[in-house]
Amino acid sequence: RVHGEHSRLMAAVSKALARKAAAWAASASAAELVDRALEHADVGVGAMVMFANEVVFSHCRGFADIERRIAFAPNTVIDLASVSKHFTAVAVLLCELDGALSLDDAVDEFVPELAPLFTDTGAPSVRQLLHHTGGLPNYLDLEVFAEDTEGAFWWWDVERIVGELGATTTLVMEFAPGERYSYSNSGYLVLALVVERASEMRFAEFMRARVFEPLGMSSSGLLSEPKAASESARDYLARAFGGAPCALGYSVQDGRVAPSSSLSLCKGDGGVFTTLDDLVLWEVALQRDLSDLGLSRSAMELMFTSGATSDGTAVGYGLGWNVVDEQLPMVFHAGSWTGSSTVYSHNTEHDESSALAIVVVCNGGEMNDKINALSDALYELFCAG
Repeated sequence: RVHGEHSRLMAAVSKALARKAAAWAASASAAELVDRALEHADVGVGAMVMFANEVVFSHCRGFADIERRIAFAPNTVIDLASVSKHFTAVAVLLCELDGALSLDDAVDEFVPELAPLFTDTGAPSVRQLLHHTGGLPNYLDLEVFAEDTEGAFWWWDVERIVGELGATTTLVMEFAPGERYSYSNSGYLVLALVVERASEMRFAEFMRARVFEPLGMSSSGLLSEPKAASESARDYLARAFGGAPCALGYSVQDGRVAPSSSLSLCKGDGGVFTTLDDLVLWEVALQRDLSDLGLSRSAMELMFTSGATSDGTAVGYGLGWNVVDEQLPMVFHAGSWTGSSTVYSHNTEHDESSALAIVVVCNGGEMNDKINALSDALYELFCAG
């Protein structure tokens, strides 16, 4: 029996080494893919492929700051946009681990100011918000947002935005909780406030103390105070992240590049800033089932399993991850915001022979078609062996 176990171990090691060797061999072709990904050479792009907890490919091109010709690099801080949602889900799971909430708690237990919205439908649960089956209206449809011509709305804290959502007389629930799936930024924004109320900590501080610091993600964080009116985006980001190199946002239209960035205190649905270097630490932690944070394999399985509507129909979304096919061990999430386009793919099997992650980030906004295509091409290249 011992000999048989040794043989299986050696076979697994051989398979892992073969996969790793093939991955290293693919790196030159991968660099060409990254270099050709965007039409405009100045916009910054960073791509990383990890296999068996090691970085087998990392390549950046373009600029984090085009005006000052500062190159995009693995230590460049960039907004993850909606890829932030699985970090929010982890925060919720940590609150559950603390006994501060249950995923089946009604949201208005933590956010009573939303109760007027739920008069006709009942309140969604925390779980339903995580799976995008909660039915909340879009907070960007609030009248105060439409009337804001100075951009002040973006510097409101989550509590104020949620208060406006609860007080609205023009928006109603899109559907009864659990009735169907509809991707909802509002749901994840509210989850950030749920975490704040359950933990009695500001969301940015909770993420720093419970996630980023324990994992050594020293360049990661969320914006926590407004930008001064006279302050440039460059100076504000440098202040917020202790002088670390930060990506400025750009738009690309008809081959022309222009500054484009809506910095914001909105959290939960987005808002996590990080680097490729820090995401190496994050991916290693994910492959360990976030045990360094006190979570378990069962929590990870919950993250990577599709939720369902009230009638049991799978919705293709776990906790902050798209679950395209539960028979395939890959989940992903994309993010798109003004000045940021991102995608993160993760293998959920967490073993030495199959662990794979692909991350692509770009400081060009609304470019997800190209970024997703690059991610898909890298997957094909590195999985061919």
